[in-house]
Amino acid sequence: MTAPLGHGRWWVIGAALLAGALAGVAVLLVAHATGTDLPATVAVPAGLVAGALLALALRLPTTDPAPPEPAPAPRAGSADAGLGDLGSLVFTLDAASRDADRFEVRVRPRLTALAVDRLWHAHGLDWHTPAGRAAAEPLLGPHTRALLTAPPGTLRLTPAALQDWTEELESL
Repeated sequence: MTAPLGHGRWWVIGAALLAGALAGVAVLLVAHATGTDLPATVAVPAGLVAGALLALALRLPTTDPAPPEPAPAPRAGSADAGLGDLGSLVFTLDAASRDADRFEVRVRPRLTALAVDRLWHAHGLDWHTPAGRAAAEPLLGPHTRALLTAPPGTLRLTPAALQDWTEELESL
């Protein structure tokens, strides 16, 4: 709601507080005229609170705000399509190269999931079934095969190994 006559929010707040104070004085006058003992220290602050509530009610929006526009999805092949998480990826790879357990828990499952996903989307092969594994064997390079089949704790993350996995996953 906008203020009348193009005035800003302070005009609305001031007018509401003034109306509240006047209402408190009016209550005092009515109380005095009827013979009721009502102290001014109660009536005027009560009127000010009523005015503040009125000002707040006048400033509240009458409808819900419009939902925000969804962010556009990055185009495939665009320069910033996957760079949003680059800092955390560099940190994760750096830490995993020094800690074998971290590699097994954080990096290897992601690389394995990426290889399985590439097999499914590019070739329609399900690595989780024996028939899918048999059909995928000729497509896998030695490094990707080791990534998918080596027992936990036997692979190490080195720059050369990461380069080999990357090249083989891109060629799937």
